[in-house]
Amino acid sequence: MIDNNLREQINAFRCADLVSSCALVQNGGSRRTSPRGVRSNNGNIAKVQEAINSSLATDLAQTLGGQFFTNIRFNLVRITLPPKVQAAVDDAQAAFAQVTQAQARVESARADAQANAIRERGYRDCPACAQIDELRPSPRACRRSRRAPASP
Repeated sequence: MIDNNLREQINAFRCADLVSSCALVQNGGSRRTSPRGVRSNNGNIAKVQEAINSSLATDLAQTLGGQFFTNIRFNLVRITLPPKVQAAVDDAQAAFAQVTQAQARVESARADAQANAIRERGYRDCPACAQIDELRPSPRACRRSRRAPASP
């Protein structure tokens, strides 16, 4: 009876309406989720629980021939997706993570390019500064020279 009630109620929703990560699969891994997506998942789960609470009490009373159970409360704790759907969700999340990492690398490269352009402009405006920076030892070179043993 519980399985039947649950199946009836769950079938009224799409995966993305109950499990946020399903929206990634539905949207092909893009960041766009439907406005009903993430925000209404908890509300949709509560609707499923309420519907099962009322239908289950009625079904039990009819099947058993009386009200042997009172104050029945059904809590939908976790939605387990079929293995193929879960695999698709996992793949979409991994792909989304890779896209996000690639975007971060692109932003980092842009920032480096901007810093280099500013540095080049500064050296063009002050050629002496460029020569000073060229002659200045790098911090790594300074550390190496401090560690090197004194020659006899």
